[in-house]
Amino acid sequence: MFTVKRDNIRLTTRMDGTVTRAATYWLSFGSVVAYTETKPGETGTCGRITVDNPPAVLGKITSLPVAAGTHVVAGTVLARADTARARSDLATAEQELSQATAALKARQAAVSRPAPAPAAGTSRSASSAASTPGSLLGLPEEQLAADQQRVAEAQRRKDQAQQAVAASTITAPAAGFVESVNTAVGADPSCEEPVVVLRADELQVESSIDAATLAKLRVGQQALVTVPDARARGTTALEGLPTSAVTPGSRDQPVSGKAGSDALGAHGPEGEEGRIADLGGQAARYLMELRLPVPPAGVLPGIRAEVTLTLDSRDHVLAVPPSAIHHDREGDYVLVLQCDDIGENGECRKSVPVRTTVRLGLAGDRLTEVISGLAENDSVVLPAPEE
Repeated sequence: MFTVKRDNIRLTTRMDGTVTRAATYWLSFGSVVAYTETKPGETGTCGRITVDNPPAVLGKITSLPVAAGTHVVAGTVLARADTARARSDLATAEQELSQATAALKARQAAVSRPAPAPAAGTSRSASSAASTPGSLLGLPEEQLAADQQRVAEAQRRKDQAQQAVAASTITAPAAGFVESVNTAVGADPSCEEPVVVLRADELQVESSIDAATLAKLRVGQQALVTVPDARARGTTALEGLPTSAVTPGSRDQPVSGKAGSDALGAHGPEGEEGRIADLGGQAARYLMELRLPVPPAGVLPGIRAEVTLTLDSRDHVLAVPPSAIHHDREGDYVLVLQCDDIGENGECRKSVPVRTTVRLGLAGDRLTEVISGLAENDSVVLPAPEE
């Protein structure tokens, strides 16, 4: 017998994983590139710089206050370059923008200024011409467009100069150890290789999941990470959904052309068929990375970890063990004990099981939610334990 109470239900899934570094940062002037062990580094960061090559407008490197092996915290200055030219460009651009903006406003004011009243004796045609807006006489439309273009170009140069000044200082995006410093004070900035390589302290757990689990993932879901060898536990949350399919049996071989949403079939995320990538008839697995912002003590890269991910939950709901639930053509039901014989003192002398139709909700790891059909403190019949 089981007495119905309100309880918290959790649906979880468990998987094995490996602890790795969350990221290694390649830092250049104007560029921050993060790599994980599943996304190895590559030479040449020039193409990743968002502004027009900040190193070209920066002077020589003036400061490199760190060396290989140095541990730094987030925000630590790692390198600086001279900004004399960039600041000169910025001052010039600001002046040009001010002048171009003033000229545009003056032109707009001239166009919108009403024409003076015609003098006495002026012919009708002359009066009509005098009252016609300048733009209709062919005057300022082209000039206005040219003024607007000058303002836009000056603003673009100002934005670029500001970005170049900002790019002159490289700071640590996260706490970690400096792996290498690839230049020297007095050298010219370059985007050909990173100025500093920083290995973050932050760890993550890499694992893989199947298509059915992927369909249930949501950003923000809680995860418990257990590291048996270190006798440690930590909690984290899913910050993003898997974006790479991996070949069965391998976590570090992304399927070419099947990453992210491209790995989904035509049926979409609602059907299991939509979560199967074309791997020669084999179901794909998907690479999952769980960050550990505060790694438990004793947890090091390369160590095995177990991940328990909460896929769904219900709090303070009526629930029964799955073994109490029966199914037939008419639907789901449980057997509820009801009194069949009440004694003179009001006590029940005999109870019988009565079929009670129920509507079910979340099926958790140990309990199943009952949405309707039962009340708190109902007594539900459980099957006899097998001998």
